[in-house]
Amino acid sequence: MGNSNNDLVNQVLDDWDEPNPKQKLPSNFQVGEQVSILFRPDFLVTKAVVTKVHFTASKVQYDLDVHIRIAESDSHPEGFTTTRIHNIDAAIVSPME
Repeated sequence: MGNSNNDLVNQVLDDWDEPNPKQKLPSNFQVGEQVSILFRPDFLVTKAVVTKVHFTASKVQYDLDVHIRIAESDSHPEGFTTTRIHNIDAAIVSPME
């Protein structure tokens, strides 16, 4: 990787990439970090994990695994499931509350 963040434009860094503990991505959150998502002022998702970081010329976007409460069932006795949401704008992602 060069000296400029321009090297990351149109790149996707995800949980399949070999991590380099000395390299911090030029984004607010790193792959594997727990975050919150503010969809509306009254709708905050507080359990999400960054799985990918997308870089364009003007913004950063994240793919997130989101922990969702559902009705308990034989397949989900704990009452939760996880779903992945793609290309979430960094503007609505914040540190986990």
